[in-house]
Amino acid sequence: MYALVLDGELKSALTAVRSLGRAGRKVSVGSTRGSAMAGFSRFSSDHFVYPDPKIDQDKFVAHIIKAAKRFPEPPVLFTFSDATYLTVFAYRKELMEHCLIVLPEMNAVTKAFDKAETYTLARMLGIPTVTEYEYDPASVVSFPVVVKPKTSVSWATGEGKYGTAEIVFDAASYLAAAEAVEAQTGQSPIVQEFIMGSEYGVECLAFEGEVSKVFVHKRIRSQSPRGGAATVKTTVLNDPHMVAMVSHSKKLIAELAWTGPIMVEWKFDTKEGVAKLMEINGRFWGSLPLPERVGVQFVLGYDVLARGFAAPKSRPIRPLTTQHFLGDVRWLWRVMTANDPLRAELYPHRLLALGSFLKTTLSVPGDVWSVTDPLPFFMEYIDVIKKYL
Repeated sequence: MYALVLDGELKSALTAVRSLGRAGRKVSVGSTRGSAMAGFSRFSSDHFVYPDPKIDQDKFVAHIIKAAKRFPEPPVLFTFSDATYLTVFAYRKELMEHCLIVLPEMNAVTKAFDKAETYTLARMLGIPTVTEYEYDPASVVSFPVVVKPKTSVSWATGEGKYGTAEIVFDAASYLAAAEAVEAQTGQSPIVQEFIMGSEYGVECLAFEGEVSKVFVHKRIRSQSPRGGAATVKTTVLNDPHMVAMVSHSKKLIAELAWTGPIMVEWKFDTKEGVAKLMEINGRFWGSLPLPERVGVQFVLGYDVLARGFAAPKSRPIRPLTTQHFLGDVRWLWRVMTANDPLRAELYPHRLLALGSFLKTTLSVPGDVWSVTDPLPFFMEYIDVIKKYL
């Protein structure tokens, strides 16, 4: 049996390659860069370079079809970024002739990947969301606020661009952030209240709205104290807010009739004492190494689902914390050097941060490092260096 794993530069893709390889799948890894770490795993049979889907979707799809045709039977196709997922979805008819893919309906994808649509759906279902302000350049809002695009990646200007959320503290920064979003996406931004609190992810695998696997993690650290990709995360087993978050997540997934992997992100509002919906990731997520390591087999679950079988049962979940070392180095650098108006609220003391980083590095397993598959760990650094040279 065969698998085609895209976004080979990401740690989630590397996790999938290892899980699939251990299960006996022959795995081919693709990326926009030949140095992508997942392609150097001992579980990768080969790796190839494809055009960036943000720049040329037609050529990207042509390369994926060419790669799939090398196998004697259709491979299961795995994507790990919004750019690849949304391109695969847009060209699903052509790709399904050569690959095994399970996807939700168009309406569900729109509601999951457009944050404005997501929040509208959540409010309709009675699910708590962060307070929103209607964007108006002349309006007065209570700072700080978060300004972000409706979609993480947009092809509105012809070339796909990723947008980012900005925390702003004054009218000038507010207008600048909003104008940047409009220039990137051609749409008005979403403006939300900035709330303090812990962040959680409810990770699921579903078929037509029915959840077959669920796992909850709590984010300990991100690449920046302001947010971003999780670098240290831990299993959630007995958190008092877990039941509500899982229940609300399942309600959203059922309403979407979602098929495939999906993660619902939450933030616990310490002021109001309630978990509020942040966004939906309608694809495999960056913290995938944690559930796979504790035996929640999302990757194999999707693989067998794409082949038309029932997902395998997961082992009992055990407590575990994992670290993405390179991402955590970035967190430490920002803590040590950033001049941020939110330093008092979001940043730990520098010496405490250094101690926590060292303790984590010495005591918890890494997302990328593996004694039996070490080369991707070193290739991640080479790939990052080549990317920025």
